[in-house]
Amino acid sequence: MVEQVVKGKRRTVLRAGLAGIVATAATVSGIAASASALTPTPWGNPVPGAAAMGTYFSLMATAPDATGFNEVYAAGDNLWGELGIGSTSFGSNVFVKVKGLTRVKAVAAGTTTAVAVKQDGTVWTWGSNLNGELGLGLDPETELHVPTQVPGITNAVSVSVANLGAVVVVLADGTAKTWGAKNANCSNSSTPVTVAGVTGLATTPRAVALGYSHYLALKADGTVQAWGSSNNYGQLGTGDTTASCSPHTVPGLSGVTQVAAGDYHSVALTSDGTVKAWGWNGSGQIGDGTTTNRLSPVTVPGLANVVGISAVYRYSTAVTSAAAPANNRFAWGANSYGQLGTGTTSYALSPTPLAGENFSNTVIAAGKFHALSVQSGAVPRAWGNNSSGELGTGDTVDHPTPTYVQRVG
Repeated sequence: MVEQVVKGKRRTVLRAGLAGIVATAATVSGIAASASALTPTPWGNPVPGAAAMGTYFSLMATAPDATGFNEVYAAGDNLWGELGIGSTSFGSNVFVKVKGLTRVKAVAAGTTTAVAVKQDGTVWTWGSNLNGELGLGLDPETELHVPTQVPGITNAVSVSVANLGAVVVVLADGTAKTWGAKNANCSNSSTPVTVAGVTGLATTPRAVALGYSHYLALKADGTVQAWGSSNNYGQLGTGDTTASCSPHTVPGLSGVTQVAAGDYHSVALTSDGTVKAWGWNGSGQIGDGTTTNRLSPVTVPGLANVVGISAVYRYSTAVTSAAAPANNRFAWGANSYGQLGTGTTSYALSPTPLAGENFSNTVIAAGKFHALSVQSGAVPRAWGNNSSGELGTGDTVDHPTPTYVQRVG
């Protein structure tokens, strides 16, 4: 039994053994109460798909089957109902089913809030509402323990959530909606509002990225817009440290296919497979071998044929098209909990290969202190901080190297 205090709110959290966790999962997820059904196993089928990482919890959406059906699983802390299992009684150190959420095409996670975009374009939220991030106009002390639809949005294609609580949803018409604290309008709103000055957005995954107080948006023409209430480290890429809440085009960037953002740094992937980064570099998160802040985009050396990027907090990751046995997963920056997956807790100032075997078609989802990779035809693996069981590995031990996850149901 552990007592936690979050923003002045105290709650006793039961840290039961695996048997208690599995029993709870059976109750809230409708898992048949047989010994075989309740035994945590390596992921296997259903095939894993998209993933997202909160601060102390993780989300995993399975790949849709031939009919488009899939489900979402969660692991880790459940203090605010962020596992979506209908209660806050237990966290879980294995992945359990989020209640009643099917046919999902995108998931995202903040500190203690989760968001999903369904295949029909609707948006669903659950967890805490301390910063209005549920998007439902509710009191900040309100919690939702199961996914609940955000009204008025029926054409969403992707979503991004900041650690602080801002949410941005890209719509099929190339515009975006935002809500939460320090949202993309540099203001606060507990219900969705249109992001001002942003149109023509790409409708592909990772077209929007949110830092602590800055925002990146990928346009369909391959250029990137940046804005925010803070630019102290050059995270807007303008060559100076002047903040602006009006979106502007980042100079020198073209052919961009994905964007990512840490707290105070920015990353972009271009169509030629190179990676650009700029902003704060105190932990080496820019990846250029220094700790010098960069006010404009610079090329991250040592990377080629990159097909995916992610960034959060003070580190960055990249995946290349090279398949095993070549190294195709890299990370750099802060590493206090082993979140780089390199087998140590030493910071890396340049791209460093993750430990263990590699797979093609890999996607890395980065959280503040932990990360997870999803790859075609393989069990997902997670690494980094695991104090709340957020890695889903069946324990609460930190793992500095990628470790296979488990699930129930």
